[in-house]
Amino acid sequence: AWPYRALNYTVGAYTTTNDTVYTNVANLTLYLNGNKTWIVVCSLQNNAAAATTGVQLRVNTTGSPSQVRMTWTSMDSATIMGSYSGTNTASNAFADVGSATAVAIGSLGGLVTTGVADSVFTVELKSEVAGSSAAVREGSFCGALKLT
Repeated sequence: AWPYRALNYTVGAYTTTNDTVYTNVANLTLYLNGNKTWIVVCSLQNNAAAATTGVQLRVNTTGSPSQVRMTWTSMDSATIMGSYSGTNTASNAFADVGSATAVAIGSLGGLVTTGVADSVFTVELKSEVAGSSAAVREGSFCGALKLT
């Protein structure tokens, strides 16, 4: 069985130039036991090749999540913060939020309730501009605490 607590963090930058397909950010995957409720929190330091290249981030919970409720807060521009909430009980991504800033820190938090089977929580990344790099930086982390 997986532990009551889980914490994963990046040990280097994860970079992509793909603007059509989201890819998992290495080392930020959380494995969540089935039939449990989890508090999930992530701090994601991200940057792009330029202020005109946005960073697209989302989370994906596969397996048997019965409830996913998340709030994402990030920089929408160099001076404006945005907050977005999402709920999806299907095993696919629910949030798709970009940043128009060259360097930003996003915070993600919420609850994941798993069904009978175990679930896998991942953070995914893509660039908003083809061929232009977007990255999740070293020091980003995701953690989960089992409530029930």
